Amino acid sequence: MSVFKGKETTKLSHIDLRGPVVIKAGRSILALGHSVAAKIIIELE
Repeated sequence: MSVFKGKETTKLSHIDLRGPVVIKAGRSILALGHSVAAKIIIELE
């Protein structure tokens, strides 16, 4: 249940004004706090 370099990730939902961000990484669904989500860098293919 982690996010790794090279793993396919999908953003499922977010709440404005510094709310949680929900992502799907592989088969796991994770809710990330705003400060953690802000540190993730995504590159599009």
